[in-house]
Amino acid sequence: MSKQITITLPYPPSANRLWSNGANGRKYKTTEYLSFESKAQLEIAGFIDKTLSGDLSVTLRIYRPRRTGDLDNRVKATLDVMQGMIYNDDSQIVELHLYRLDDKLNPRVEVNVCELPHAREIVSLSGVKGRR
Repeated sequence: MSKQITITLPYPPSANRLWSNGANGRKYKTTEYLSFESKAQLEIAGFIDKTLSGDLSVTLRIYRPRRTGDLDNRVKATLDVMQGMIYNDDSQIVELHLYRLDDKLNPRVEVNVCELPHAREIVSLSGVKGRR
C-alpha cells in the first residue's frame, strides 16, 4: 500500500513576491515569504515524522481570498516549503494536480502527497517509451 499525506498549509505568497533584490545586488527572501515558510514549516513539523521516498503524486487545492491571480503563481512556494520535510526533493514529483477555489474567510492550500507504488512506464503519442 502506498503512503499518503494530507495536510492544510497557509495561503502562500505569489511567486512574484518571493524574492527581492538587495542593495548589494543579491536576492533575498521577502518578509512575506519568510512568514509563510515559518508558519507552513511549523504546521508540517507537528504532523510529519518521516519524508516520503520514490515517485510522488501531489494534489494542491488552493483556496484564494479574492477572485484574482494565476493558479500557478502559488505553486512554487508551496512545493518548496515541503521539500526536505514531506519529501526529499521536488524532483520526486511526477504528477501534479492543481485546483483553484475561493474562500474569502479561510484562504489556504489543502495538500495531498501520495507515494506511487512503483514507477510506471508510459508510451507517448509518438510511440516513444518513457519512465514515470
